Amino acid sequence: MGTRSYRLYLFYLVCLLPFVVFGAVVTLESNQNSPLDWVSSEFPARAAFDRFRERFGSGDLLIAGWPSCRIDSEALDQIESSLRCRSVFFSGDGTWYFDHVVSGRDLLRQTEAAFGRAEAEALRQRLARSWIGEDGQSTILVVSFTKDGLERRGRLVELVKAVIHREAQIPYADIHLAGPVMDGLSVDRASQRSLHALALPSSAVVLLLSWLFLRTLRGAAVILGVATLAQMTTLALVYYGGGTMNALLIVLPPLVQVLSIAGGLHLTHYYRSHEGPRTEAALQAVRIGWLPCILSGGTTALGIASLAGSGLEPIRSFALFGSLGVLLSTALVLSLVPGLLALAHVPPLAHGDGIPNAQAGRGWNRLSAFLERRGAWVVAVFLIGMAVAGMGTRRLSTSVRIETLFAPGSRILADYQWLEERVGSLVPIEVLLEWNETESDWDRQLALIGALEKAIAELPDVDATISARTWLPKQVLDVPTSAIDERQRATWTEATMRAVEDARYLSGGSKQRTLRITAFVSAVKPLDYAAALDQVQNVVTRTLSEHAGGPPPQKIFTGTMPLVHAIQRRLLADLFRSFLGALILVTIVMTLVQGGMGAGLVVMLPNLFPIVIVFGLLGWKDQPLDIGSVMTASVAIGIAVDDTIHFLTAYHRSREQGRSASCSVIHAYHLCGRAMFQTSAVCGLGMLIFALSDFVPTRRFAWMMAVQLGLALLGDLILLPALLLASSSVRRPPHRTETTSRHPSVPVFPRRRRYPTHTHLPLSPPSPHPS
Repeated sequence: MGTRSYRLYLFYLVCLLPFVVFGAVVTLESNQNSPLDWVSSEFPARAAFDRFRERFGSGDLLIAGWPSCRIDSEALDQIESSLRCRSVFFSGDGTWYFDHVVSGRDLLRQTEAAFGRAEAEALRQRLARSWIGEDGQSTILVVSFTKDGLERRGRLVELVKAVIHREAQIPYADIHLAGPVMDGLSVDRASQRSLHALALPSSAVVLLLSWLFLRTLRGAAVILGVATLAQMTTLALVYYGGGTMNALLIVLPPLVQVLSIAGGLHLTHYYRSHEGPRTEAALQAVRIGWLPCILSGGTTALGIASLAGSGLEPIRSFALFGSLGVLLSTALVLSLVPGLLALAHVPPLAHGDGIPNAQAGRGWNRLSAFLERRGAWVVAVFLIGMAVAGMGTRRLSTSVRIETLFAPGSRILADYQWLEERVGSLVPIEVLLEWNETESDWDRQLALIGALEKAIAELPDVDATISARTWLPKQVLDVPTSAIDERQRATWTEATMRAVEDARYLSGGSKQRTLRITAFVSAVKPLDYAAALDQVQNVVTRTLSEHAGGPPPQKIFTGTMPLVHAIQRRLLADLFRSFLGALILVTIVMTLVQGGMGAGLVVMLPNLFPIVIVFGLLGWKDQPLDIGSVMTASVAIGIAVDDTIHFLTAYHRSREQGRSASCSVIHAYHLCGRAMFQTSAVCGLGMLIFALSDFVPTRRFAWMMAVQLGLALLGDLILLPALLLASSSVRRPPHRTETTSRHPSVPVFPRRRRYPTHTHLPLSPPSPHPS
């Protein structure tokens, strides 16, 4: 491409820039997150939850409480009236954004109107630790959102807070909010806040380190500018591709930045190692760097794309837009960085900056000589470390509970703690019993519900229960059926069924009937959700078998906690499947690069090393993986291969010219070693800034990626050359030339001789015995 054509290419990019910026901004503002929406309706647990919502109303709840939220508070009536009647809570066609609004005061008042004051007092005791606190006065307000309301939850939650603030005459800081609606909204805000607050400091760290390493501010600015363009273009892809931002895509901009800067720094080192005009330097950078950049970008895209088979919607979105963004950023880096360096008048040959100096050269020579002598021992140490750490991967677990998403002391966790201490546990396990055949024995069904509720309430992790019997007056439940004639029995059955149905614990009629039991567990206590759910399932199954008689009901376990538990199991399965897919794809690429199956498998070890170490140690520490941690396995294997391919490309080009393995390793060190160190430092520290985020998945993604980048550098600079030298020694040819000297000592790197690392870089150091 000539200079005029290249300038025209830049002109077209500038013309497209407004559309890119617009798409990126809209994408950042479209953040919508809810752990309940991470799976589609085809997911069995989600299908059961949707079935529950169809029969008993929306499960998308906003739970509110404040110090004066009490049974005797008349302000509650005004708040509920405003939420039910004010126009701001209705769409333009008059559709209410809420499914229902109810409080403990409401429930007691309805019972008193239907059955009298004595029964209302009895209900107050039965609702203890669920709707009403143990003091008999504290209560909560529950607002159930419709689908349209969820799309506007940010604005609606603020309006609900404004109504409470005005009617209850309390400060905003005293309003405590929880529930699935608040969980999703908090994820939205925390992830956006992390990106907005930390993106600029991360870019500043990248610019500063690039400047210090390259000794040219213009070169550093070019690299950062292209990386920023790649970030915005990737975000624009989300908008123009019909997607929206979610908790996982938040990590996509820093990831694209890491990859773009890594490629940019390698190309800059190739550019600055040339002695000649800037245009020739740019062309040389492309000639040397196009193959490793394309291979590394392609393998990274393959690693990310392997997540497309996940059953979780955020991971599938990340796989699609992440892989496209990586490929696009690779194209932008290759086409822009060398040319912009030339246009910015960055000098090609930087004295002591872009090429190895004497001290650095002697260091690479010593390292190569050590690995040639002790390579087998080095490989053994790495393999033993991987084996020990790898045993910890069997202990890995995952979690998407609320406390794994936010840091201790965050507002959402503090609100959950306050509400549970004041009223009761907030996480429901819903047990649905469905009678699909004609069944008129309402008494038997109520008796079975009572036995099940009693058995569930005795479980250690269950703090409170509510069932169909909760809403019936004691005097009705105590009347024996035999004492009621047929006419009275029909009237009694109709009245009790209506009362239970109004409380949303009965769905259907006499031919198909679904009754509901709710068990409440804590959102903040260190519970094993899997064990709690298993306990509920076992006790229900056992109790049903003990009360056999009549048509057996179908049992369904659902609610937010069982759905989250199912997502958690799917998360671990996706981790293994996506990592295995990425491993296979990247291994295929490496075997093609190496030109052999065995050699390709061998050089995969440095890429597996950081992943096995990090995830193995997490397993030994019994630290559960969240949705951000899961992403790093497949992504890291793609990133780790970047430096591997640059090193291998330089090594093989040297070998193809007939040089020895030892001299080829030294040549690869001289050409790529410094760039490999700098890219790992710049990208790792730039990514590590996001570890300051108060959104835990972003934080863990950041530090895990930074650590894996550091370990990948260790594998590429030590383990990879050791493997290359050890494998070449097995096939060492019998006849040696001068460049394959048997001399085991380190070649002397001359103090004043410069190595111009252009295309025809000398592929071996000078003779150890210069004349």
